[in-house]
Amino acid sequence: MKSETRVCKLVLGNGFDLYCQLNTRYPDYFNDQIKGKYAQFPKWGKKVRGCIYNLNATNDNEVYIPNIKLTDDINVWDVLFYYESGRKNRKNWCDVESFIYNFFYLKQSHGDTYFDILYERINEKKFASNDESWLNYPTLYFLTIEAPTKTKIEFATYLLTELFKFEKHFGEYVYNEFLEKLESDYKPKLNYFFNDVFTKWDIQSIDTFNYTPIETAISDYESSIVNHINGDFKAPIFGIDSSKFSSRNPGYIFTKTYRRMTADFYEGETIKCSLNSDFDDLVIFGHSLNEQDYNYYFPLFDYMNLMDVSSTKGILFYYHIYDGKKERIIKNGNVKNLIEMLNAYEKYKTDKNDEFRLVDSLSSQGRLRFRKI
Repeated sequence: MKSETRVCKLVLGNGFDLYCQLNTRYPDYFNDQIKGKYAQFPKWGKKVRGCIYNLNATNDNEVYIPNIKLTDDINVWDVLFYYESGRKNRKNWCDVESFIYNFFYLKQSHGDTYFDILYERINEKKFASNDESWLNYPTLYFLTIEAPTKTKIEFATYLLTELFKFEKHFGEYVYNEFLEKLESDYKPKLNYFFNDVFTKWDIQSIDTFNYTPIETAISDYESSIVNHINGDFKAPIFGIDSSKFSSRNPGYIFTKTYRRMTADFYEGETIKCSLNSDFDDLVIFGHSLNEQDYNYYFPLFDYMNLMDVSSTKGILFYYHIYDGKKERIIKNGNVKNLIEMLNAYEKYKTDKNDEFRLVDSLSSQGRLRFRKI
């Protein structure tokens, strides 16, 4: 990398993987599983629905419930995502985390969350779900057979243990995709980005939200400054924002704060977790700027004195047009997401509900810029 007067922290999101021709989005993984282990779901679901219909017809909670088995590599989150998330939501990298967040946080019509409803239903073996269209018989059945539910904490702990399995499978998928395209696609794109596109800064650190091992594809110097924010392919983390959860909430163990504090890889020396460092510009490429990651960006903005007009630190957002027919949509979407995050940060710092001025201030000072690759 070429040395210049400006020093930056580089933040990479899944868009960088896509730029390097990797199919590492959640929909890519899901579609891969449809052809693999998820292929058993339609036949299994049909058997389960027949079983549940018979149980409902007897109106007897004491009726013996047969165990209609799935293969051992299926976990509860496979079932939840397949039956509950809805195909229209399988579009963005953040869907897994958004689903988990909604699962523990969103209140339904009578004031309970999906987590609360499932906990109640599977304890009572109550399969009828006419009042909640979100719940499907296969999900209730699977949890009734598999899940320990003496307490909500026990139920949440079971769900977290199952999430470990889902994350492990996802990490294996990402790593295989990385190895398959490492020489043909990933390295050429990566080298072009660093050597031809990204030439105006010294990179002080690289924070990546991706699970792909970028450090194995770059020079020894560059690899030493790579930080995996949410784990790598060996220990990926799906987590949710902690700002709306008290530590007493059963869902708190799914927050990124808790997950990072308890993850084994953060105790090692190969993956560093320092967020603040000496840099002039924050350069972002390919990150969705989803609300679940505000807890990463806000401390950085504090360090940059973003609200201070005397600060010279700025933000540069790179974007890539992966579909020429959607160029305006892609650019507008990236601009919108960044503005929403900066507005949220301004509200967090000033407690104002409207009259946002931070974006205006940053852009007029030349501290907020967009650039197409």
